[in-house]
Amino acid sequence: MRHTVSVLVPLLGVLMATEGCVSEGALERPAAPVATPQQQELTIHGDTRIDEYYWLRERENPDVLAYLEAENEYTKAVMAHTEGLQETLFEEIKGRIKQDDATVPYREGGYYYYTRYEDGKEYPIHARKQGSLDATEQIMLDANEMAEGHGYFVARSLTVTENSRILAFAEDTVGRRIYTIRFKDLETG
Repeated sequence: MRHTVSVLVPLLGVLMATEGCVSEGALERPAAPVATPQQQELTIHGDTRIDEYYWLRERENPDVLAYLEAENEYTKAVMAHTEGLQETLFEEIKGRIKQDDATVPYREGGYYYYTRYEDGKEYPIHARKQGSLDATEQIMLDANEMAEGHGYFVARSLTVTENSRILAFAEDTVGRRIYTIRFKDLETG
């Protein structure tokens, strides 16, 4: 879910700490994968440094992918005894998040702008109402629809032109914070 990831990451430390609660004989710990150092000399502004793990930034390199897969398998094996606790914590945290939430509307240029979430949906709906909060809702972006077919999706920095007609936003569909700037005519779609 949108909020649970940021909450669950700190819990990893708690889960790993529970490993000490299990008797030593009960855990058969696999060997941790080791990334092979490959010296890379990097020079910028006349300053040279050696980075032995620079090669790990090559996202399409089969060696990098194999290493990451080995790390994932190692983590899964080491954390296997906490799977039940992980699921319990995840469900408890998810249960405390209001699924149909909305931001407080703000007024700008004759419109009230807000973001809302619908129950059972992962992404926000960016909307506005003209003149009054009782007016008909105009959905500017439904990120749930836009995310279809993508493993990752985010739309950020939504900005409407002064004449309230064109919406500009940044879209990332790969999760690398490399955005495509898009424009949408709010009258014609």
